[in-house]
Amino acid sequence: MLINSFGAKMVNGCAKGCKYCWPGEKMVVFVTGVCRQNCWYCPISVERGGKDVQAANERPVFRVSDIIEEAKAMDARGASITGGEPFLVLDRVVSYIKALKKEFGKDFHIHLYTFGDLAGEKEIEALENAGLDEVRFHLLGKDRERIFPALKSSLSVGVEVPAIPSRKEELFSLVDFVIENNIEFININELEFSDSNWDQMIKEGCRPRDEYTYAVSGSRELALEALLRFEKTDVKAQFCSVKTKNGVQLVNRLKRRARNTRKPFESVTNEGFKRKGVVEGSPENVKKAWSEIKKGPKVFFDEEKCRIECDLKTAVKIAKKFSSLDLKSFDVLEYPVFKPWDFEKKPLYPPFKPPSPN
Repeated sequence: MLINSFGAKMVNGCAKGCKYCWPGEKMVVFVTGVCRQNCWYCPISVERGGKDVQAANERPVFRVSDIIEEAKAMDARGASITGGEPFLVLDRVVSYIKALKKEFGKDFHIHLYTFGDLAGEKEIEALENAGLDEVRFHLLGKDRERIFPALKSSLSVGVEVPAIPSRKEELFSLVDFVIENNIEFININELEFSDSNWDQMIKEGCRPRDEYTYAVSGSRELALEALLRFEKTDVKAQFCSVKTKNGVQLVNRLKRRARNTRKPFESVTNEGFKRKGVVEGSPENVKKAWSEIKKGPKVFFDEEKCRIECDLKTAVKIAKKFSSLDLKSFDVLEYPVFKPWDFEKKPLYPPFKPPSPN
């Protein structure tokens, strides 16, 4: 079993799409929240689940240009198409794939997730002609033969499923199916809790591995046991942990977007946040101070939040200079998404004074 530099465990290598995910080079294109399966372990948020909404990473999508702009914002080298069930909006998916390939070229790698019950020969051919590179089937449940039409295509075809501790025999049966049919790859994911599936997961007997993670107890061990069954085969098998997904892939994607969109005075932290100085106060006083400040690329006025943004030292200087306006400066860590928000804010000037004990 090989462990790569990103901490991913694998046997015989991995799917090509994963090689773009680990360094954060793939944009996530959510094409619909509608799905016919109603899996009790589905982690999709309440805001998206069951609703025909779209997003590129965290950016709402209303037109194709929104997807293109988000890809440019993070300097994406590929995209993963997910849902919901993408085959329920096949025409939409085809148009997105064509647009991305036209804008970024044939080497822009695109993979798609599906349950697969709608993936007939005509549907697979439509995606193949559009330029899709890779398709991943959620092959738990009955009728595994739904993957066969895709296996006849030129697409890279594999399986991606969670390791559910209570369904060990089903997972091992799926492993046998993958080996018998010489399917190119399988990704076995660590099962995780989300805000939307928590209650149902508890009802099904799942428990958190510990108090610090959303990972399900026993899922990791089951996945690694299944992975070992591929050692004497040609199938590429990989285990994707919650840590790899959230602590590596997501962080690297945030870093990539932060570096690509940061202002001259913003730095990027190891966790992927943008760090900067911020000056705040009443809207009237902030605007008055802004009108008297020497403008330049290292000082910015955020119209929406009505605040001055700059480096940390400059933020302190501005707050001191305009202390009569009761301005305050902060050291801010900003989450670098389409609608950025302050993850952490520490006082710079006036410095924080803890309350004296009684």
